[in-house]
Amino acid sequence: PWVFPPPRRAVGTSRGGGGGGAAAARKEDTRKVDLKHVEEVLEPSRLDEAIKDVERCCVLFKKLQGNVVPLRADVKQLDGLDAQQKQEDKEARAFLRAAAPRAVAVLHVLAGSGSDHHCALTAPAVRHVWPLLACDEWRHPVLELLLEWSQRTISAKAMAEFAARHPEPHLRLLIDAVTTESKENMLPPGFEDRAKQASERFGADAGGAEALDSLFDEMVVGLSKSSPAELAVSILGNMCLPGQSIPAFRDVMAPFRVALVPALARQLKPMNWRLCGRSAGAVCNLLRLGDAFATAVEEECTKPLVTALRDEVGEADTSDGGSQPRSATPLMQALRAASGGGDAQMPGAKIPGMDGSAAKLLAALVNLLTVRPGSAQQLL
Repeated sequence: PWVFPPPRRAVGTSRGGGGGGAAAARKEDTRKVDLKHVEEVLEPSRLDEAIKDVERCCVLFKKLQGNVVPLRADVKQLDGLDAQQKQEDKEARAFLRAAAPRAVAVLHVLAGSGSDHHCALTAPAVRHVWPLLACDEWRHPVLELLLEWSQRTISAKAMAEFAARHPEPHLRLLIDAVTTESKENMLPPGFEDRAKQASERFGADAGGAEALDSLFDEMVVGLSKSSPAELAVSILGNMCLPGQSIPAFRDVMAPFRVALVPALARQLKPMNWRLCGRSAGAVCNLLRLGDAFATAVEEECTKPLVTALRDEVGEADTSDGGSQPRSATPLMQALRAASGGGDAQMPGAKIPGMDGSAAKLLAALVNLLTVRPGSAQQLL
């Protein structure tokens, strides 16, 4: 018979060693497994080693940040330890620069492989990866990994449980990316530098159609990545699904309600094609966290949801004999027509967020009217 080698990801997550095999654990002439002969795993897998590296990175990062237990006032440090401590800190920084990005990248590949099994195997690393969000250099890769985890049932529950046990500073860092409207949060990473370089090349080429197409191509490629705010909004919305059944998670989310719900309401605008749909999805799931969030959403988001949905649906386009709805904003019509593919495709990568947000806006409204029927009075 043909023998196929295991997939590469399965090789990285399997453990070697141990005593006995499956055949030795079975009784003769029967399919029952003899529980007296349990296989012992002696060697860790490569995934275990990657999680161990992430744990070490987390410990070293916290130590370098000063998040350690301070010495008592009556304890004195011995002479000569300052030089030794500086050398250890230098080695720790060198290890972090090399190991942290690689370990996060490996976990991202496994979590985003499309397999629930492989994503669940990486879930124990949630508590080691999330603290690295405080580092600006690793912020975006960590947010991308957290987004992959939040889209799977087991890992999303692990995230909600970790946030419930350790809300400070982990949950605050995530919510700050949504509530603080700065260019570091709203723009994709490296977009400002890319736009500046593209404009300089456009000026050096003295304009022209080809130079303009190249400039637009650079801008669209820069916008093809998600901003920290987009990632954080999606992560929070996904975490609310498993978090609704965890009382501690609902309790730690309650103090952030005052800042979070108005921040999401500000993003529910017709022209905000990057954050409108994501914010509507987050609002839809925030309604599950109790009456306090439902009341806040009713007060802040009812009218913005209707306004954004009206623009998304628009008027019926009967110019070609059809009844396809179109956006009420002419610029949105042009952008969506240009990003629809075919001959009308603009140069560069596909513009993100051009698929429309009508479904998410409508889902948020339906959930709101179901939870708070009194909000219908604001729509009359």
